[in-house]
Amino acid sequence: MIDKAKCFTDTMRQLALEYNAKPEDFTANQVTVTTPTKPDGVRLYSHALPFFQMASTGSGVVITANEVLHPFLKEFTAIPSASSTRIGCSSFRTCCASNVS
Repeated sequence: MIDKAKCFTDTMRQLALEYNAKPEDFTANQVTVTTPTKPDGVRLYSHALPFFQMASTGSGVVITANEVLHPFLKEFTAIPSASSTRIGCSSFRTCCASNVS
């Protein structure tokens, strides 16, 4: 029988390794932005570092992104309508349409 709690904990531990975060960042009610790294134990899909990756468990969101994106991501995640765990397209258009060229 599969232990769902252990599976969830193991998944968060692996994602934390791959997203340069802590496992508890995935259950925190916040957005965590990190810089990508390639420590031992990560699953390799490419030899290049990811430019942007995001994962969520439903309560916490972890984004690992190139440092060039950090100012935008920190500003975007600070917008009150974007602070919920669910960001719809209408929120994106309202908040960011003027920044998209």
